[in-house]
Amino acid sequence: MNNLREGDLFNLIAYDSEIESWRPELQKFSDETRKSALGFVEGIYAGGSTNINGALSKALGQLQDSSRPNFVIFLTDGIPTVGETNEAKIVANAKSNNHVHARIFDFGVGYDVNSRLLDKLARENFGLTEYVRPNENIERAVAALYNRIGSPVMTDVKISVDLEGLKPEEGTAVNRMYPKDVVDLFAGEQLVIVGRYKKSGAAKIKITGKAGDNEQKFDFPAKFVEHSDDQSQAFIEKLWAVRRVGEILDEIDLKGKNEELVKELLSLSLKHGIMTPYTSFLADENAQRHNATLSLGAATTRLESFDRFADGQYGFDQRAAKHEYQDALQPAAAAPSQFGGGAGGFGAGRGRAPAGGGD
Repeated sequence: MNNLREGDLFNLIAYDSEIESWRPELQKFSDETRKSALGFVEGIYAGGSTNINGALSKALGQLQDSSRPNFVIFLTDGIPTVGETNEAKIVANAKSNNHVHARIFDFGVGYDVNSRLLDKLARENFGLTEYVRPNENIERAVAALYNRIGSPVMTDVKISVDLEGLKPEEGTAVNRMYPKDVVDLFAGEQLVIVGRYKKSGAAKIKITGKAGDNEQKFDFPAKFVEHSDDQSQAFIEKLWAVRRVGEILDEIDLKGKNEELVKELLSLSLKHGIMTPYTSFLADENAQRHNATLSLGAATTRLESFDRFADGQYGFDQRAAKHEYQDALQPAAAAPSQFGGGAGGFGAGRGRAPAGGGD
């Protein structure tokens, strides 16, 4: 609240069994409205149930102006227990109510959150999820996010690549670019994009977006080489593979596992030496790691932890760590950190900077 700037539009919504809004519509930030809003915050007390669907619907319903960036900062320390409680329907409702391309930033506070639901909400609404552990300061985490989004350099960012001589029947110049949706670029951040290309040649990279109310466009020449003369850029291929592993884990988590994705995960882990909690058995020299059937079965069994743990500390840690692969800025050989509970692995909070390069 104390970081908002004069003229910013804002509102506050408290929710438990009931939904209570500070004001019926967005208000301009001033010293007067700041004091009133802080008074509203002081009057909030923890109630009984958790109406996540109702709170998000009310918040998104107040956003009407698509000409400026819109943000929903969604804080929760629980799982939906009243109103609409179906995970898929809550996500679908938020997406259908988001008429202004608002970015939903989720803060899961403590371990009693449905971390899969938060990830789905962020994925479908151009945002990200931050996990705040019981011993961490939520105010510091929220302030860090606000400091980041408070200075947008370019919004609605889009990146395209034109390859000289590429025929329509040959497909796109670059595929599997990560992150998929850049959306915004903020002061002090670097943008690192990774992707793959099949055909070599001269290319042009186009970046478009908005700086305030003005449309901006930048063109950069590039050369897609057929073969590199040395290994100085070899790290880019592995960085792409780490990001792709993160995307596979996200797909399996949010949409369910399938055999093709599990096979690709195993292939990337072997080829690039990327050990995840779900493929760490491949590092065992005594294991029959070249037996495709055994490896597929082992990985599939371990990946079932995504289904089993939507909430609780293990689910919390599992998803916080998944993001480390998605947002990797260096091609680490092993999993970023560790999470306990039987699958092996990693687990730290998410500190995301929009990131990328090329394969």
